[in-house]
Amino acid sequence: MAVISTSRPSHDPPEVRLPHLFLAFLQCSLSGFGGALNWTHRVFVEEWGWLSEEDFTETIGFCQFLPGPNIVNVAVYLGQRYHGLRGALVAVSGVVLVPLAVFIGLGALYTSYGQIGAVHGALGGISAAAAGMMISMAVKMARPVRHLPWAMVFGTLAFIAMGLLQWPLLAVLLSLTPASVVVAWLTRAWLRPE
Repeated sequence: MAVISTSRPSHDPPEVRLPHLFLAFLQCSLSGFGGALNWTHRVFVEEWGWLSEEDFTETIGFCQFLPGPNIVNVAVYLGQRYHGLRGALVAVSGVVLVPLAVFIGLGALYTSYGQIGAVHGALGGISAAAAGMMISMAVKMARPVRHLPWAMVFGTLAFIAMGLLQWPLLAVLLSLTPASVVVAWLTRAWLRPE
């Protein structure tokens, strides 16, 4: 479902208007069962061309570093980027209004029927699908940096620390972020043409 256009992105991103910003994040939130980041990539990079692959990866990396839901952080960041505070408020509204209403309705239903075995089975299936979507998003985010060995090293270290060693997120961020920022800065400075 494309709200504006499904054409391939051009070299110059189109102007981002407030109603389009609202509709883009509404589309992402309504399509993003189990996680809206896959749909955010599809809408902002593939369909509308508002972000390049590199911009998207950097935006997600920054927003994952911040506290709070990633999609809300992305909405605040991109809304502010395109239209300041007004844009941030519009983008966040697109992300949360309809899903909040759906969530409240489903919460009421779960309170009444959550003890039924079929409901637990359905939630287990939903969890498996959500895990698959997260893996898909990780692959998409790794694509733009796959040619950077240092990025793959830090990604692997983060996976080992959190996925295998079960370290808390804050410990992983505090230990890997400063080193990765320094390495990225030095690499860009070294590769920058004089």
